[in-house]
Amino acid sequence: MKNSIKSFTCLIALITIVCAVKISYGQTTTVNVNFNSNGLTAGSLINVPVVFNSNANVGAWQVLIYYNRDVLAYQSVTTNPIWVGGFGVVSNPDYVIPALSPQYPGQKCFKIGFSPGPGVNFACNNLVAFTITFRYNGGNSNLEVLNKNLTAGGTSLYSSYIKNPTVINTGTVWTNGYANGAKVPITSVAAGGLWTSASSWNPPNVPNVNANTEIFIGSTTNPLEIYDNLSLPLNLTVNSGAKLTLDGTKILDVNGKVFTIKTGGSFVNQGTFSGNAIVEFFLPGTGNRDTIWHIYSSPVNNSTVNVFMHFFVYYWDAVNEIYHYLHTNDVMENKRGYVCFNTANISSHPDVTLTFSGALNNGDQTVNLAWPHNPGNSTQNWNLIGNPFPSAVDIDLLTYSGVDPTIYYYVGNGGVFATYNKSTFATTNGGQSKVPSMQGFWVRTNAASPSIIFNSASRVHSSQPFYKQQTERTNYLSLFADANGFSDEAVVAFYNGASGDFEPEFDAVKLAGFYSDVPNFHSFGTDNSKLAVNGISEPEPNQTINIPLSFEIGISTNGIIRAEGMNTFANDVSFQLEDLVTQQIVNLRTNTSYPFTFTQGGNENRFVLHISKSANGIEEKDPTVGTYFWNNSLYINNAPNAEVVICNLLGQELMKHKISNTTSEKISLSGYSTGYYLVKIINDSHISTQKVYVQ
Repeated sequence: MKNSIKSFTCLIALITIVCAVKISYGQTTTVNVNFNSNGLTAGSLINVPVVFNSNANVGAWQVLIYYNRDVLAYQSVTTNPIWVGGFGVVSNPDYVIPALSPQYPGQKCFKIGFSPGPGVNFACNNLVAFTITFRYNGGNSNLEVLNKNLTAGGTSLYSSYIKNPTVINTGTVWTNGYANGAKVPITSVAAGGLWTSASSWNPPNVPNVNANTEIFIGSTTNPLEIYDNLSLPLNLTVNSGAKLTLDGTKILDVNGKVFTIKTGGSFVNQGTFSGNAIVEFFLPGTGNRDTIWHIYSSPVNNSTVNVFMHFFVYYWDAVNEIYHYLHTNDVMENKRGYVCFNTANISSHPDVTLTFSGALNNGDQTVNLAWPHNPGNSTQNWNLIGNPFPSAVDIDLLTYSGVDPTIYYYVGNGGVFATYNKSTFATTNGGQSKVPSMQGFWVRTNAASPSIIFNSASRVHSSQPFYKQQTERTNYLSLFADANGFSDEAVVAFYNGASGDFEPEFDAVKLAGFYSDVPNFHSFGTDNSKLAVNGISEPEPNQTINIPLSFEIGISTNGIIRAEGMNTFANDVSFQLEDLVTQQIVNLRTNTSYPFTFTQGGNENRFVLHISKSANGIEEKDPTVGTYFWNNSLYINNAPNAEVVICNLLGQELMKHKISNTTSEKISLSGYSTGYYLVKIINDSHISTQKVYVQ
């Protein structure tokens, strides 16, 4: 495509018709017509008359016209009524030029032709043969004529030319308040598409200085994609929620223009970005303490702490395990996470827009981490890093070396932390794999020379500010502690080979929240480690695993324990929640929530989760009755008014006990030797015998 006119013009072609000969592809002539005097604006419709001029009559004719389809959008063709008879006039606005053509093979063009039949011809003395109507989208284009198999009724040379085009509509061009004749802003459509396609834009033209004032990326459903080297013609803004992608082999040159990414906007830069950018992050002044604390990283090189006006800014020294305060002109390191505290009073907390200006972080970004201690202590070796890009990153696609698979990040909601494990996909408090732009997060190292690589492939568009992992799960129990309007989550899951001690590949350490009136809820590993995610091996038949749970809060309040995920386990696995304060035992299979009252200063380690797996082979067993042993006591569930008989494996009776009208019963076995015992449960309609191991 030739673009020989730099002004606001459309290039029109001169059609040459030769009588009684054949003209091959590529024999064209081109003329230029300036439209400034015609009031042509983006969105206007124009009529382009094509004139035949001859000293002899014309028979059959056929013409191909090639043009830039992003600049000119075909609307219709009107033919002279002289062309009657035979097959009439046939046109095709989407004709594909044959592959053997020396010009534009495989490209689409406008094709029109007339075949009146043998011996029929028409006088063509200054005749408007046909008129094409285009919508003008802005920019420059040629109209090139590629003639094919032209014949005429005489032997003399015919000429043709394009008359000055007529502008049909010059009223208000678009509905955004810009009057006729004015240049207008242009916005990519929500469905996205290619930058070079007019259909990707509203108004429907490729952005250019002749038709537009500035560029907005508004593609929210799918990204707008740049698959050619591009030098920005105008200032560009990526709107909130919008997505812009640069292909990995291409260069986007800002060209001295202003390139801005608004809060929530996403730019996936897999190519080369040349120039500076402005990246904004808006923090609402809600008067909510959740907006006071933040953990961020910088998306640009050499940003200073000046960005964080009204904030105290700290970085975590992983070697010495202390926070350091940063001063106004200190430079922020790429890939480091920074803890930011708003200095304003909560009641007068103002709106704040953080503005990062500079060269965007390009290419793969490697962060070298600290490993100050030997592995084994879950409270050590913490590093605070951050997403260095103006788009989300997928943790599953990062390259880890010597780092636990779980990330930890602050999500507000009263100061709780979310977690995500890239090995097991386990999450708490809404964590998932996609970390938003500029989000800081914690990782824990476990070997010498640890590192994480943020590679180009990890950059993704994500419309969620924080996340929920969609992976199908099995053997995965989520327990939520709700109190004082806040919630915290603890997970217990079955993994092959998990021991019950803290193991990085299966477990997540519990990071306590910031505020004393918000619940901190976690389980304990068998090594007494505090865990947000507790991976254990599935219990053996007739085995019970007992997991202590801690509910911590600094006020007196009512609370609820909620359970989700029992349907991900086999039916022979039972879950009993015991409250050591009230002596109540709840079957979580049938009651998924347990309300309780907590008194400030009371027993925080008041809950125990008993997980049992039943087994057959002793005698007929009632699947609704559950028995297990823990802490010198036998627990029996769902057997009201039954009689309990305890025997050794020789059948010798050791104890009888009558259960009152309750769903759960606790019987002390203090003094019993370690080993297996038979527990026979007898009621009016059934006898159930189960084997229990006492230790």
